[in-house]
Amino acid sequence: MKQTESLDRHLGLRLKTTLTIGLSLFSIPFGSIGCGTAGVVPSKPAATTPSNNPTQIAVQAAHSSVAVNGSTTLSVTQQGNPISGGRWEVLGGTANGTIDAAGTYHAPAAVPNPATVFVCYVLSDQIYSTTVSITNSKLSISSISPNVIQTLTTTVQISGNGFDNKTFASVNGMASQTTFIDSQHISAVIKLKTPISASLQITVSSEASAGVSNAMTVVATFPVITVEPAMLVGGDVRLMITGSKFSVGDVVFLNGKALTTLVNSSTQISVSGYLPPWSSGNAVVEVAGGDGTSPLAATYVPIAPTAVSFDAASRFTTQAAFGPRPDLVEHIQKIGFDAYITEQLQQPPVTYLPSTGSSQFMIDFIGGATKGNSLLRQRVALGLQSIFVTNQQNFSPSFSNLETKLENDVSGNFRQLLDDITSDPSLTAFLNLPGNRASTSQFDQPNQNFARELMQLFTLGPLMLNDDGSPQIDGSGNVIPTYTQDTVIALTRALTGWSYPTPISTANTAWGIDFSQPLTPIESWHDHNAKVLFGSINLPAGQSTALDRQIALDAIFNHPNLPPFISRLLIQRLVKSNPSPAYVQRIATVFKDDGTRVRGNLGAVIRATLLDSEARKGDTVPSPDDGFLQQPLLFQLFAMNALQDVTGDNQKIYLAGYLGEAMGASPTVFYYFSPSYNVPGTSINSPEFMLFNNISAVQRSQALWGIVTGTMRGYTREYQPSSWLFTKFTNVPDMVEALNHLLYHGQMSQEQQAVIINYCAQLNPFDVRSQLESAIFLALNGDSNNISH
Repeated sequence: MKQTESLDRHLGLRLKTTLTIGLSLFSIPFGSIGCGTAGVVPSKPAATTPSNNPTQIAVQAAHSSVAVNGSTTLSVTQQGNPISGGRWEVLGGTANGTIDAAGTYHAPAAVPNPATVFVCYVLSDQIYSTTVSITNSKLSISSISPNVIQTLTTTVQISGNGFDNKTFASVNGMASQTTFIDSQHISAVIKLKTPISASLQITVSSEASAGVSNAMTVVATFPVITVEPAMLVGGDVRLMITGSKFSVGDVVFLNGKALTTLVNSSTQISVSGYLPPWSSGNAVVEVAGGDGTSPLAATYVPIAPTAVSFDAASRFTTQAAFGPRPDLVEHIQKIGFDAYITEQLQQPPVTYLPSTGSSQFMIDFIGGATKGNSLLRQRVALGLQSIFVTNQQNFSPSFSNLETKLENDVSGNFRQLLDDITSDPSLTAFLNLPGNRASTSQFDQPNQNFARELMQLFTLGPLMLNDDGSPQIDGSGNVIPTYTQDTVIALTRALTGWSYPTPISTANTAWGIDFSQPLTPIESWHDHNAKVLFGSINLPAGQSTALDRQIALDAIFNHPNLPPFISRLLIQRLVKSNPSPAYVQRIATVFKDDGTRVRGNLGAVIRATLLDSEARKGDTVPSPDDGFLQQPLLFQLFAMNALQDVTGDNQKIYLAGYLGEAMGASPTVFYYFSPSYNVPGTSINSPEFMLFNNISAVQRSQALWGIVTGTMRGYTREYQPSSWLFTKFTNVPDMVEALNHLLYHGQMSQEQQAVIINYCAQLNPFDVRSQLESAIFLALNGDSNNISH
């Protein structure tokens, strides 16, 4: 029931409500019915702003709560000045207590229902009221001395009733050190963290009896300082502090961390320092005396909100880039996920330099992943490489040209991607498509390799799927094949007649093949007879080589298996190894229709994959079944980006291969791991674990130590002077805090943090660099980092 309805019904009065800060007040145009009308049990009235009360008359109780049979004093003021001439009443009658002419309220012997009562002051046909809560506690406070404190640690004397040797005082709900004196006196130590003026609510409780006493206010008063700018942004900060009585040697702290301080005068201090970008809410700026331990004054300064949290942005870089590069994390934190995706889809592909060797491509790829800004294109293309598998044949252009196509197609359509992979000399050569000719006899049949893998591995999968990726079942409970051998043969015939292109670019040519050009059709090699795909799609006789391929690829593109099959693979490569069926179905739906009736819009599919609720849930609610084991190349690049390690030589290009994943050199078309691989002994789908065993675990650990300390070939310590981790966090506890947010998205356990700190404390105290390197290594080597949750 609304308050206005309750009072109108019982009192027959028209209500107007007012509120002053810290009070719950209402005034009622007073008629012939008194405030103390029996049987009225109102609920708390609605409140309006003080400006709605032109008289500014306020009623206030010394204690907001009173124990049964206890008492408190009320006062009435107008614009802060005491007034008289009215009379006191208790709404609801004596069951809710009584009040005398002097304004002393006496609580009833039992807690009324409701336990909050209204005490009224009647003046000139108006009623003004405040509330008092009645408690069962026999404890009560009558006074506190001193009731104004000006130091961080103050002992106060509390007088009241019902105290015993198990009584303790609480300050704003937090228990404080208490000393029992007698049943009417205790002392309590009030400890403040910062010298900021505030009102403190003191209550008394006892372990020997239930209930809490009435609350009494103690005011903490400290000098006032002002800070410019009035709002802070994470990162490097420069502040100007204005106040009084500053002296040479004073130190300014920001959230407990000392800043570089310059006392310009007795009223002004300038400081500089660093505010970790994961800071949020309000920062505490504190001025301390010359010894750095005597607080003088402090204030709260709001921290500007960001589009997403630092922790969420850091986690996002493991899905939409190559790990938590600090500058990238802060950029995403400021602009948000969606804006980052838009920004990235507008970036051009990485520039890959042609070279006769096999290493130039990896040099350029690693350079782009650690120093470039086409990170989403590279990351998605890396995922596509595990689907559309080829081998660079020890010649960089044989792979870099395919990589450029894949990076371009990230913001394009999957239909164009099909054209690109079926015309690429390197990928098609790996599966025997170039030179594949129409049959001339029953003993001379075209090679079926490319046609089979195009369906089985690249696009559709071997079994018919529901939109959520689960296998379809026929009426007998059996799975249904996606295609038959007849379709394999028909598709093989449709794709005959292609040859390597005529060389145009010398830099991109090896073995007479120009890898920068698409395959060329040769009509005399093509099978021009009629063909039938998937039992219903007819390719008429007499069609050209290009037209047969176009219709065949259209048939694959429009096949119902394509959306769930590709969607699940993309989720696995970017977000998590074991996506739920609902997640797969949501992305498959976007694949089928991006909202504008366009099928196969890869940019829309990637955006939906990264922004899906299941992908983003881990930003705030970590789950043990989230994420993926970092495959070797990501493992390497994640570590390098966290450290901002872009120095050293080109030996870096061999590490992923040493760990089991030489990019562009898969020995088979099945890549290095299967998307259907489960962790042994479980039903947990996790493809990358196919590369993980006891030996590789040791190798990965050794590699991390070499990366961090610069002791592995290709790596040096030269990155450290400019690395965010080493320049901003110069002691182990601060470093561990940074690693918690950068690598673990704020989810590193307290136990793990303590283990790292305690281990590093045992190292040479004069070798701080080794301590910091050890902390980084231990964090990077943790299971919860190797598996990107």
